[in-house]
Amino acid sequence: MDEQEDIPRVSRILDTIDWGIKKAPGFILRRYGKYGTSFHELVSKKLRGERTRVSPRFKTKYRMFTEWLKQYEVLESEKKVLWTSSEDASRRYRGTLDLVLKRKADNKIVLADIKTGKFYKRHWYQVSAYKNAYEAMTLTHVDEMLLVRPTEESVEEQLCPNRVMGFLAILNIYADIQNR
Repeated sequence: MDEQEDIPRVSRILDTIDWGIKKAPGFILRRYGKYGTSFHELVSKKLRGERTRVSPRFKTKYRMFTEWLKQYEVLESEKKVLWTSSEDASRRYRGTLDLVLKRKADNKIVLADIKTGKFYKRHWYQVSAYKNAYEAMTLTHVDEMLLVRPTEESVEEQLCPNRVMGFLAILNIYADIQNR
């Protein structure tokens, strides 16, 4: 999908809306962005079976995350998704979902998005967009969507309500702005 750079990413579409989230200065955002990216890379390497050296700053959170993950079978990680409206090809988006899991206790399919900062309602729309695209691409029903944040003590979870209709409305606004 890398050759499809003209297809907007979910995060870019969501930037169309002012979510009322206070933005930190750029240097702080870049630092936290690097932290989140580094943690994601560490998890991705583990899931690919690569040996990883865990930095002391991640050690406890990483251990908490790997313990939490034991309750699931990992079906896919870093899954690239693409969705195009069947009615209007200008209504399309792409993204990368973090984890597709099967919960061992009940066999439910769960999409999980790893966060290293606060949870925001904006994330519900992001994960809902991924769910919509994943289900369309794979014809697999997703039972739950979770935001997960490893901490020093545990992994915090937030069950996401399905906001796909809201996301598609935002996508329509985004497409209309782009096609002026």
